[in-house]
Amino acid sequence: QGQRILLSATVLDRRGVSVVAMPVTFDLGGQRVVGTTGAGGVASVEFDVAAEPGTYDLVLTTPTAAGLSAGRQVARFTVLPNRAPAPSPATVYGDEAGYPVRFVVAMGDLDKDAVSAEWDLDGDGEVDLVGGTLDLGLDRVTLDHVYDDEYDGPVTVTIVDAVGNRGSATWQVDIGPNRPEGAMRRLAMPDGTPIEPL
Repeated sequence: QGQRILLSATVLDRRGVSVVAMPVTFDLGGQRVVGTTGAGGVASVEFDVAAEPGTYDLVLTTPTAAGLSAGRQVARFTVLPNRAPAPSPATVYGDEAGYPVRFVVAMGDLDKDAVSAEWDLDGDGEVDLVGGTLDLGLDRVTLDHVYDDEYDGPVTVTIVDAVGNRGSATWQVDIGPNRPEGAMRRLAMPDGTPIEPL
């Protein structure tokens, strides 16, 4: 539900020869998309599944053309509900005001369709920032944020997916005061290698 899918169909004549330039209509629960066969007699279409969860007939039809009879094939197609993201508390790099603090969150987005991340960075229950770097392939979002002053409290991220499902995670941070003489843990990897802000 709510995901972009790719459907393909191969059209052959009675002798098993590929039919080229044949329109094929894909109908899933009343949502229709037309593709045209190309090399190998294959027609492919992409569309966003708008159907509610359930089992539907996927109906493929071709018109009568050039001595070929109209065709119709029916297959059962199950639309699964889109699952809400279930993010995990962030891995936090950095702990000093005035320098970037990096939050790396596993989004827990099994459907790989997250569209945004909303951040409450000061524990007041309000969204302070929408953004970060979403990486659907690695199922994570990364955000660099500079705290102007020390802060000891919760941070919450809410991941929103393509159909509006939301999932949140909260963790505690302890951002110390700016230490001009040298930070204990400025933005760096666990081995001490500096990280450039995004």
